[in-house]
Amino acid sequence: MVSLPKNKGEEVIEYKNLKEFPEKKADYCSLIEQAFKYDDYNSYEKDFFPLFIDKNLEHCHYLEIDNDIAATIALYKTHLIYKDKLLPVTFMGGIAVADQYRGHGIFKMFFSKLLNQYHKETALFILWTGDPEIYQAWEFFPFGYISEKEVIKKAKNLNSVTINDQLKKLIESQYKDNALNNVIHHRDEDFWSNFYSHSTAKVFTDDQQTKYALCSKGFDLKNICHESTGLNSPDFQIEANSFWSPEIDNDVAGRYMGQMKLSNLDLLNQWFKDIGSSVQLSSKSTLHFGQEVFQLEQHEVIQGIFGPSWFEEIKKEVPPIWIGGIDSI
Repeated sequence: MVSLPKNKGEEVIEYKNLKEFPEKKADYCSLIEQAFKYDDYNSYEKDFFPLFIDKNLEHCHYLEIDNDIAATIALYKTHLIYKDKLLPVTFMGGIAVADQYRGHGIFKMFFSKLLNQYHKETALFILWTGDPEIYQAWEFFPFGYISEKEVIKKAKNLNSVTINDQLKKLIESQYKDNALNNVIHHRDEDFWSNFYSHSTAKVFTDDQQTKYALCSKGFDLKNICHESTGLNSPDFQIEANSFWSPEIDNDVAGRYMGQMKLSNLDLLNQWFKDIGSSVQLSSKSTLHFGQEVFQLEQHEVIQGIFGPSWFEEIKKEVPPIWIGGIDSI
């Protein structure tokens, strides 16, 4: 627990986390659910289960004023993976400020403090938001690409199922295969175990259990198929209105993957070397590729390497990032 100094006579703001005070989890999730306008039938804790895995509770931060939770920011320390090489990243979510404490600058202080705290151990910060312009002050910029295709309603040939051991092996092996052509989120054994136990995503498979699809996620991603076999356009009909894919399709609407901030460049540069890329960054706006040096805006660096405005030669060495719906927070 860290008490942040305030002027004499003002309320003391205490910086805490759920590992220290697990009894606050219900209040923590309640504030987020109010901010996100959750209904009574869904649970933020279940929809975003990776945040509340025991080993991650120390990264679920909040500000407390007079024993009330005034603001929350949940971080998920994890990795992206390509060619079996891990890149340390931090996902950010669960961002909420109680109504009575808005407009007093506590979020700006809180958010900046966490970015500084996690900088050294994080190559990239990634967050998801409906208000991206807010985060540009902290050098977050849109990155990546998702095509959003309409699912034509026909006879369905995949069925919603309860996961068995055979299906677990299918999902895990086919998801891992995606790392051959995409930079993906590294799902360790703890993640898979909690996914099977707690995830609110609907799981679909065919009668022979040779393919799978994940749709919706409780209150989040309603009626969206956000992951399927091969991450390609579905060759099956499913209970969803739209289908997300990393494949570029000029005939359908596209959206950004999320918002990204460059952090510890030493970690990022080492990962580029580990995967066999000649990309290096000597600063957040100076890109080295082979013998060439490019001075760019930060958003151009992010989008040129990680999309959607890929530099074609770099894309051959650093494939697109795909972060599934059950991974995003």
